[in-house]
Amino acid sequence: MSDRQRCVLMLLQVSSSPQVNAESIRESLCTSKLKIKPKDCSILSSDELLVHPGVSGKTTLYYHLQFLKEKIGSVVIKGLSTVSRAVIHMDDASGVPKYKLFVEGDNLREVLATRGVKAANTTSNNTCEVRHRHFLSCGQYCSVLQSFT
Repeated sequence: MSDRQRCVLMLLQVSSSPQVNAESIRESLCTSKLKIKPKDCSILSSDELLVHPGVSGKTTLYYHLQFLKEKIGSVVIKGLSTVSRAVIHMDDASGVPKYKLFVEGDNLREVLATRGVKAANTTSNNTCEVRHRHFLSCGQYCSVLQSFT
């Protein structure tokens, strides 16, 4: 069996963003929990990565390839790992375009720390995260909760 038959070949659809390229994807794979070593992940071209499964006495090559195939898609390349989806909505009803960012996930503090996000104009429907953000006392928190119910 040739070397190319015992690996995972990833064909990338790299965006026009200079932050995401084959090298940044390789770096994210090597620093993830998948334990891929830099020597086992090589860049073939700007849109191809070659990942060799690590040799282990505990599992067979087949199972290791299946594991990589299943888990490699869940590695976060750029962004926040606690965010599952983000949508940018442009509202131009007033004539001046306004952009709104809708985020599904947790960790409001990291979203607010993102460059370009206006923390003063931010709302959230997660009351626990809002409580931690505003450092409300228990009495204030209860009155906020009662106003929403």
